[in-house]
Amino acid sequence: MKRQASIQAENIDAKQMKIEIGPTDVSPIADDIRHIKSDPSIKKLQFLSMKNGNRYTVGEYLGEGMFGLVMEISNQKNEKFAAKMIKATKDKPEVLKIELDMMEKIAADPHESILQLIAVEQLIEPPVTLNGTVIVTRVLGPSLLDIINSAGDRMRDGDEGTTFPVSTIRQVGRQICQAMIHLESLGIFHLDLKPENVYFFDRRFELRRIEMKYLSIEMVDARVQIGDFGCSRWHPVKGAPVKPTLVQTQNYRAPEIFMGLPHSIKSDVWSFAAILAEMYTGQLLFYGTHDEETEQSQFELMQMITSSIPSRRMWRQAAALESKKIIYVEKTRSYRMKKLPSRMDPTLLLHENIREKDVFAVPLFIFLDYMLVFDPIRRPSFIQCSKHRFFN
Repeated sequence: MKRQASIQAENIDAKQMKIEIGPTDVSPIADDIRHIKSDPSIKKLQFLSMKNGNRYTVGEYLGEGMFGLVMEISNQKNEKFAAKMIKATKDKPEVLKIELDMMEKIAADPHESILQLIAVEQLIEPPVTLNGTVIVTRVLGPSLLDIINSAGDRMRDGDEGTTFPVSTIRQVGRQICQAMIHLESLGIFHLDLKPENVYFFDRRFELRRIEMKYLSIEMVDARVQIGDFGCSRWHPVKGAPVKPTLVQTQNYRAPEIFMGLPHSIKSDVWSFAAILAEMYTGQLLFYGTHDEETEQSQFELMQMITSSIPSRRMWRQAAALESKKIIYVEKTRSYRMKKLPSRMDPTLLLHENIREKDVFAVPLFIFLDYMLVFDPIRRPSFIQCSKHRFFN
């Protein structure tokens, strides 16, 4: 179901009513479980025996992506880990090598809010669908998206949505911001910041009803780590240009990527803002699907919500790079995005998402407005974001 900007509700600071379901223990919602998971040889796996002598017991399957299958494993001390088992291909994918190199660099200079590599091991006699490489990391709780969806499943008739308290949004946001500053110091662009890649340490939370309309998600432990470096890129060598490439999940994609411009650390800032907005509204801030028509619709939607447009500098740069995303209009002697039929649903401007009388959300939306600037040159860096009064 397509998530849209939430409608207004009553005062979040009003008298609250606790829901009887109380503390909730939610398991991670597996994303894209298909393909090799159905392989009989994978289903039969009870243990992973490694060439270095390590032996793990196989637990639950956590997910499957393009290059690997992730499962929970435990060692002889009953310590739990996440094992990403790499699929068999003729050649080792370059993207996997980049991911491994990045995780090794992070492991050499760790940060408490970044998922850390523990080991890269090799299976003895792997199934034919696997190449034998296993990336071992710590196993965390559910993702931010898992929590949002789990809370949404508990909504009753008449409920208007879910939300996190602004204090939790601040706590989670501060951790993500510091993690991204650390990645920047290591020369890494994440380029796939989204709720699916933000993981809580603890899966327990309580739901409290606010003014009979909203479910407030209150985490037992709001510590998080960011992970998944499968789409990440290294910073270019000093002075070298960044080649424009399609990066980021569309709903969290920065305007410059839509226009065919190079990515930068500022591209991740846009995604960061979209995540914080989603924590408050329980809905995607910018919705769309992966096709050319909805890309154009989402780009228009982004301009409407943020009351912002691409700068002249961005148009000139896109033209100089011969971007396929724009066209030149002879009549007006200006550039614009390729026009396609628009199917946008009615939406709200950014600040219209603040629930009525919710004064605690005002600093959050001032912060969002600060980050959601179309031109990346004018958009703040993560270091600048960390100094914003929302955090201080």
